[in-house]
Amino acid sequence: MTVEPFADFPESAEFKEPDPAVARERMVINEMERMQIREEARRRIAAESSTVSELPALSTLADRLAAPRTRPRWRIQDMWPAGGRINLVGAPKAGKTTMTTNVVRALVDGGQFLGKYTTEAVPDCEGPAVVVFDFEMTEDMLLDWYEDAGITNTHKVETVLLNGLGSGFDFTNPAVRAELVNRYGGAHTYILDPVGPLLASLGLDENSNSDVQRLLTAWDEFVRELGGQESMVTMHAGHNGERARGASAFLGSCSAVWTLMREGEEPGAPRFLKTMGRIEGMPKTRLAVQGRTLTILGHLTPEKIADAKGEQILDYLATVCVWQGRDRIRSKVGGSQPTVTQALRELVDSEQVLHDNKKGYGLPHWSS
Repeated sequence: MTVEPFADFPESAEFKEPDPAVARERMVINEMERMQIREEARRRIAAESSTVSELPALSTLADRLAAPRTRPRWRIQDMWPAGGRINLVGAPKAGKTTMTTNVVRALVDGGQFLGKYTTEAVPDCEGPAVVVFDFEMTEDMLLDWYEDAGITNTHKVETVLLNGLGSGFDFTNPAVRAELVNRYGGAHTYILDPVGPLLASLGLDENSNSDVQRLLTAWDEFVRELGGQESMVTMHAGHNGERARGASAFLGSCSAVWTLMREGEEPGAPRFLKTMGRIEGMPKTRLAVQGRTLTILGHLTPEKIADAKGEQILDYLATVCVWQGRDRIRSKVGGSQPTVTQALRELVDSEQVLHDNKKGYGLPHWSS
């Protein structure tokens, strides 16, 4: 007996297109279920990793004020409060890695940070006192940088190379965090350098305040579980190089934000540092760069910055010997538009430079 396939189906069955509104509603419901599942998973993970037993007991202010305070107030005078976290923001090629190695040297050797700020060296630990989790450098590059930094107590420093290994360093996951604590615990200070690649590896968005705050909060908890007392998180700058790239959460929940800036693209372009946060803060200040060592040159007012930029403009015009527009000058000498504009205005007012509406800016002897 032969059975015809699909014999029970009518010869010309009509295919009915689904109602778009119904299909959309079904998609919305499915997405809501997925979001609810993710939220429930986060809640359960948070419950499993909660450490209520580690929370401090009640204590009156009178008792706390009467208790002896043995920890120094500052790790780095006026810049890094003892027990705090620093967020270091670096513009491209402004010297973020150099600043990090200078910080490490000050932490383990003590002395004057940036040639000015007294540093209380971190106490000795059974193992390394400072651990740097590096997500950016190759081993040879990192070793070159730290060798040039001239650190005396190198035995107190451990560098962990994690370039391309960020997904395995998920300290937001309780199981992974426990393993990391077992492996790297016991140091005094921990440095995460930089945070961007780790965010990307964990599928977190650096432009999302909730993602960034979640990671930074988990980092603080992680450092505490490691037994650390202080930490630093470095990040790349955006927004014209004057604040952290991405979410504004990078600027909060820390003791201080240090921002490294650079004016110009040439190798010798001037570097600047400013600080803000739960400290007095330091205005934009010029740094001197000698090899891998940074030192403070002093606070530069807008007038002083314009004077220095004016000297660069004069040198540039004397070199090219051709009338130049303002934008062309700025692209060659670097600096912000207000700084270059002020410098040019002062040069014209002092008759060191001529201005022609058609030709631009030139030196006085060119008109003769």
